[in-house]
Amino acid sequence: MSLSYSFKGRKVLVTGGGRGIGFTIAKKFYEDGAILYVIDKDQSLLDDVKSTMPNATTICLDLLNWDATRGEIMELGPLDHLVNNAGIGIASSIFDTTESDFDKIFGINVKALVNCSIAFATTIKKTGSEAIPGRTIVNISSMADRLAMKGGGLYCGTKSAVTMFTKSMAVEFAPYKIRVNAICPGFINTDLLKVLDQEILTEMAKTYNPKLLVEEPIETTDVANGVLFLSSPLSAKTTGATLLVESGLTIH
Repeated sequence: MSLSYSFKGRKVLVTGGGRGIGFTIAKKFYEDGAILYVIDKDQSLLDDVKSTMPNATTICLDLLNWDATRGEIMELGPLDHLVNNAGIGIASSIFDTTESDFDKIFGINVKALVNCSIAFATTIKKTGSEAIPGRTIVNISSMADRLAMKGGGLYCGTKSAVTMFTKSMAVEFAPYKIRVNAICPGFINTDLLKVLDQEILTEMAKTYNPKLLVEEPIETTDVANGVLFLSSPLSAKTTGATLLVESGLTIH
């Protein structure tokens, strides 16, 4: 097989695609000819998406709205590829956890991801015997699914859930020829990392920087390249897996 693949004509949905990693993922698919749909709750960010990717379809939607999200994705389907990128971070000691913070971060990072995945898979399931190979879900998890971080207990908990849901979905969606995998990025300088205060960031840098086996900083493009790989036939026998993009930080 050639080490290249075109997504031309493939229908791709990226959630949280208005900025950061999601924007880069969306742009990669768009530049490769995909029929692109981008969901974000911030219309101004979607306006930026449209200015960069004029043929993309943008959808302003709060993924915490279960029924509206389910209906929107069902209406778009069947799609070929789903990238569950939408996510938030909340920096807080576990002692200081509030019910509101707990519900918000698990609502976006886990509940919305599961809902989007169910909607995506249901439209394919309804095609019955017409289901064809090549459809994929890629969930953006994090190395925080396995690495406890001070001030990041809630976030780490959500990402552990994402990684396990990835495995469970891979099992349940396999009969409908849907592969499900996750990407686990390391530290990337996006808005998500900026929720941590400077003292915590400085402490993390002292702890983790010496463990990096690749010195160059991780870029959003590195994550996007992994997403395209897991969405392509180049990874046809890979499902229920996690791809770490963290410069070897977690192996020692």
